[in-house]
Amino acid sequence: LKEVQDACRKGGIERFETSQHIKTITELWTSETGLVTDALKLKRKAIEQKYKDDIDDLYEDCKPKQTSEKKKKSKPNTTDEKTSTKNEKISNEN
Repeated sequence: LKEVQDACRKGGIERFETSQHIKTITELWTSETGLVTDALKLKRKAIEQKYKDDIDDLYEDCKPKQTSEKKKKSKPNTTDEKTSTKNEKISNEN
């Protein structure tokens, strides 16, 4: 990973464009495994389904962590209240 990041930095790639986590898969991707077509094109949906847990694990560190303070201070969603008030007015008019 360090070598990849160093090469990206030398190539002028910004940090946010650079991989922060890498997982090596040893399984061959062949048409028999169902991860590529006979023309060796990726079957993205099949790959995503097969490696969903691995992908989620890689992004786990990237998710912002909310503290209980932030949750308490978050602004309530008033859109539903406005919509329901409008709907009540419309139904009362009919």
